[in-house]
Amino acid sequence: FKNLYGINLVLEHQYEKAEPVLREAYETMIAHDSANLYAHETLGLLAVVYARTGRMQEALVASRTSYENYLRHAGADSHYMALAEGLLGAHECSAGEYDSGIAHLESARTKLRRQLGERHPQTQRMEFFLARSLLKAGRRFEEVEHLLAGLDADTLETASPERDWAPRLDLLRGELLIVTGRATEALPMIEPALQRLRDLGSAQAEVLAAEKRLHSLVATSSKAMEDHLQ
Repeated sequence: FKNLYGINLVLEHQYEKAEPVLREAYETMIAHDSANLYAHETLGLLAVVYARTGRMQEALVASRTSYENYLRHAGADSHYMALAEGLLGAHECSAGEYDSGIAHLESARTKLRRQLGERHPQTQRMEFFLARSLLKAGRRFEEVEHLLAGLDADTLETASPERDWAPRLDLLRGELLIVTGRATEALPMIEPALQRLRDLGSAQAEVLAAEKRLHSLVATSSKAMEDHLQ
């Protein structure tokens, strides 16, 4: 029950409250049964809390342990293992380990497509993380555009009901516009998306990174306008 309570706290973006609840649940479950799949899920949730509060090394350790334990106790054909592999890949990319992270995300997407289907909410969620990671790595923008075109906020909400998938998608689409030379189209998309994420109390690290990109965009656009006027 603490695990379930912690899940709901994470979905409500109450990360400070979620962390001690999830940690206590994890320590209790792992002490009774080191092969408990719920314990591996809880550790993955703790990794999410660490990542969303800017503690990437802790997130990497927790998500890697969760993935390895799922692989050991659920097997390579389990969709739980695929989800854990994707989480590890997303955190590796957030920490700058793009080669390993993208490989894990692509592997997880392939498994989920086979196990759950190409349009399943969890498959879409993995494709969101893959698109975000490819974009941050500066790779394969055509594939990013294709992935984003196929993602649906309502479907992603089914996978993880956090009420912020629409603005998160808009942020990625705005960033893609920036890196493909359409910055003037990006601003009207990014600014309201950021405000919506602030209002919802969404992942702090993700919002801060997006705000930094926005400030850089504004500065670049202002400089370009000054040069044009001169």
